[in-house]
Amino acid sequence: MKQVSLLKVVVASPGDVKPERDCLAGVAEELNQGVGDLLGVRLDLGRWETDAFPGFHVAGSQAQIDRALKVPESDLLIGIFWKCFGTPVPGAASGTEHEIRGASRSWQQTGRPQIMVYFNTRKPAGLAPEEEAQWAAVQGFQADPMFQQGLWWSFADTAEFERLARRHLTQYLKHRVTPLEADLRTVETPLGTMDVSHPAPQRARSLAEIAPGLHRHHSREFGFEIGWPPAGWQAITDPFQLMNLQAQMGLNPMLTPNLRLLVVLYHVTPTAGFAPNVNLLAEQVGPLTIRDYLARSVYQMRAAGLSVVSAEADDGSQSGVVVFFGRDPVGRQLFQFQRLLLTNGVCLIATASQLPPLDQMGENLRTELAGILNSLQRA
Repeated sequence: MKQVSLLKVVVASPGDVKPERDCLAGVAEELNQGVGDLLGVRLDLGRWETDAFPGFHVAGSQAQIDRALKVPESDLLIGIFWKCFGTPVPGAASGTEHEIRGASRSWQQTGRPQIMVYFNTRKPAGLAPEEEAQWAAVQGFQADPMFQQGLWWSFADTAEFERLARRHLTQYLKHRVTPLEADLRTVETPLGTMDVSHPAPQRARSLAEIAPGLHRHHSREFGFEIGWPPAGWQAITDPFQLMNLQAQMGLNPMLTPNLRLLVVLYHVTPTAGFAPNVNLLAEQVGPLTIRDYLARSVYQMRAAGLSVVSAEADDGSQSGVVVFFGRDPVGRQLFQFQRLLLTNGVCLIATASQLPPLDQMGENLRTELAGILNSLQRA
């Protein structure tokens, strides 16, 4: 008989997102019958309305729910919000906040459960004063420092939430049970899954294995490879053109002699008035480790007025991922994504920039950008 591993998933949310909560059951069953069956795993969805039971607890009703859900023992917690934050409980402004913070504390101590949080960012119309207060509490929670260690995703309706949940849970299953799990770490971003990898020395991964179907650029001088989709993307590798582009970026070789632009990949079709590209810089960093370099970069970004959403490093591979954003003249968040690889005293920095707002980016562009950044590796 085939062995099946159960992965416990807890759903935490106020009552106003019932359609999203309900659709998760269908998504989980669909994945269990598809990719889950192939991988030998099964998502076991837990919700307070199905797992909790009537009873008394000396610490109150939330403690009774905690006893039933066992969040610290779960593998994944999914949080969902729209216009309601929920009812206060001891130690938190709502039961949902209590469950997410409990999951975060457990993750910091034991590495589980993984946490995915989703916010419907469509502002509801015609709110009463008490509902406005609930909506404000939800918006405040989005900016909580807890989310600097990870990311939340926005959605506009139940159909979009279902698509996101299906895609993210599929990626979660693939990486949760991969044979390279002990050697491979990933970070979820609004682009999708990004690679912060630590491949075993005896098992170096090829570019085709990481991101199949890409054209590639190989640098003998710096010993790296990066790839891009053959349709819709072009590469600039000519040294003279790169020198001019570096000057246009404000990186004067006389003032920043340790920085050099190595390749620019650009999307040939503008998207929502933007010209998406990925530029790859090399910076001489000497004896700095990836964590030292990341800490310095985050400090410089914040000093420049940028908001750093996530910064992840892997000591084994000396690689990392940074997600940050600024704002355009009308106040829209404009995200940038970096993948870093430190080798022989040089940090290679691949940055996806000139991107449209996330809600205008489109699924294909997100996937292509994530694939390009993930393809950066030592040759």
